[in-house]
Amino acid sequence: MEKQTVVEWLIEELEEKGELRETFGIIHLIIDTSDYLDLKIKAKEMEKEQIVNSWDLSRRDIDYPANGEQYYNETYKNK
Repeated sequence: MEKQTVVEWLIEELEEKGELRETFGIIHLIIDTSDYLDLKIKAKEMEKEQIVNSWDLSRRDIDYPANGEQYYNETYKNK
């Protein structure tokens, strides 16, 4: 299986769980509210995991005391 970004995964899931309709050149996505909220939570968790993992992998090459979890919280927590 190919690696996917969170954005690619989310688009795939939205198209699978929702119904796309086009009207006058505008695409509408109709999706159950609970499915949408579940996907939103999962995508945020996946994005955080990717950021933390990337930070931990890159940190091996630099001298910075924070781990990926600390970096994520300092950089993204209040946004």
